[in-house]
Amino acid sequence: MSQEITKEQIAAFDADFGAQRANRVAMNAVTNNGLLASAICGVASIDLKAHEPGLLEFCRIHGWPVQFYSAAQLQNAPGQFTPSAFVRSVTGVDNVCERAAVLAAGGTIILPKQAGNGVTFALALRPFAPDWRWQDA
Repeated sequence: MSQEITKEQIAAFDADFGAQRANRVAMNAVTNNGLLASAICGVASIDLKAHEPGLLEFCRIHGWPVQFYSAAQLQNAPGQFTPSAFVRSVTGVDNVCERAAVLAAGGTIILPKQAGNGVTFALALRPFAPDWRWQDA
């Protein structure tokens, strides 16, 4: 049974990929873990990916904003993350996807690093912060 968390999940990616491959990996990871893609509200990664066509197209297709962080910013993300010596050798930080998700969400990992077909993916959950103020339409 799927659960929906109202637009509070931040997806994060690392790797060079096309939009179709990113979509396949992300949707498989989300559905295989009982989550819904409709709850994702943004994407984050390392600034080295800021001009990655596949990532930008993937975000455009879904209408998700994307945030990028430097290796130094990612390194300072709070929490424990799945380290990779290879990722460190390429980016300067031991983990991109989990760290980027945590920074963008300001929350905690709910789906740790998932890897497939050269793409890594993680989800973090924003803290629940209801806003009871009414907004004029």
